Amino acid sequence: MEVSSTISTMVLIFILASIVLGYLYKANIGIFAIPLCFIGAYMYGLSAKNVENLWGLQLFFVLVSITFFYGFAISNGTLSNLAMKAMYSARHYPWSVPIVLYIVVVVFVGIGPGHYAGFAFMSPLVLYIADKINMNKILAAIIIYSGSCAGGFNPFTLGGRVTNSLILEQGYTAEVASSFQLSLGLNMFIAHTLIFVFGYFLLKGYKNDNIRDIEPPERLNAVQIRTIFIVALVFLATTVPSVWLAITPDNAALAKFTKMMNPTFLCLLGVALAIIFKLGSEKEAFKNIPWDLIFMISALGMLVALGKEAGAMKIISDFLNANTKDGGDIIFYLLALMSSAMSTFASSMGVVMPTFFPLVPGLEITNYSLAFSVIGVFATFTGYSSFSTGGALVLAGTKDEEERRYLFIRLLILPFVLVAFGMVLLFIGILR
Repeated sequence: MEVSSTISTMVLIFILASIVLGYLYKANIGIFAIPLCFIGAYMYGLSAKNVENLWGLQLFFVLVSITFFYGFAISNGTLSNLAMKAMYSARHYPWSVPIVLYIVVVVFVGIGPGHYAGFAFMSPLVLYIADKINMNKILAAIIIYSGSCAGGFNPFTLGGRVTNSLILEQGYTAEVASSFQLSLGLNMFIAHTLIFVFGYFLLKGYKNDNIRDIEPPERLNAVQIRTIFIVALVFLATTVPSVWLAITPDNAALAKFTKMMNPTFLCLLGVALAIIFKLGSEKEAFKNIPWDLIFMISALGMLVALGKEAGAMKIISDFLNANTKDGGDIIFYLLALMSSAMSTFASSMGVVMPTFFPLVPGLEITNYSLAFSVIGVFATFTGYSSFSTGGALVLAGTKDEEERRYLFIRLLILPFVLVAFGMVLLFIGILR
């Protein structure tokens, strides 16, 4: 336990050291992160081969597939044309653009595919519009991430089904589990929508440039129409199986098929179709892949994975178990802190919820529904981090190096602000 705790602390120090060195020498942070990861791993007793396996292949493929696929829509002008049409239709109401974008993301995610698909499909469009109207990129990040979380945990989505199953596994009846899950989804929607509302006013989302006098966009050409068709095909392949499975949850074959229809696979399939139907040059689309960013995020992910390998997750779980015996509201705040802390190192729905949900029935509390909600909601707050999928996708959609550096630092700070904000919501009873 002492060794694991030391390694976990050391990993945090190495992450900070990588960021500082990268900033001082104006170099890619990953250049420093990888050798530091090897040093920490050797101290922990891992071989070089095991260290190399810490490279985050899942996030790597996510970033490559999405940016490559949308690279065709960017290089042939489809995305810019659609964005211009959207802005042109709202040219008399510039204050409404961020609101409309947020609603679109919530609805897109809420019809079934889940929050991950929201990150994948909405990020390029929202960031492109943000560029055109000079909208604050932090507000764009809020639209993408909070919109996806707000819509991604209703009972009909992937997130809703997963959390309902996890609650059922704790021994509750189907009716009680559905009630707890519905409360979790509602609290998720309220928390993230309030984040958007505050962000809209604090970041002056009502002030947008270059929109009132915008010129009418060009008509879509044949290549752009084919591009829209293929993008729509990939979208339907993502959403239809999820919606169908929500209607027929006992269909085992459909459940297996739905798991196969993940955004990474579908985006790579979309790349193949884009080449077959001549939507553009793959070399031009390939240029839209931010290799420097992918290297940085993946390299830092190795340090985070090392902390997990050293047992950081178990340390947090044991600490929570040891400090939830006296009852009282302090338990909810402790759950909030531990959930958000663990989510820094691991997936919110893939690791944090499965780890903490089993603790809830044994807690000395009266509001078990709130406990599930606190775990779920606070686990999503750290998803804004530059090291997480949500933050990484926002950075991937930012082409200007100076702006990317600006966003990188602020996306590191934002999760701490949101955790504090969530604590306030918990204290005044908004989360309940």
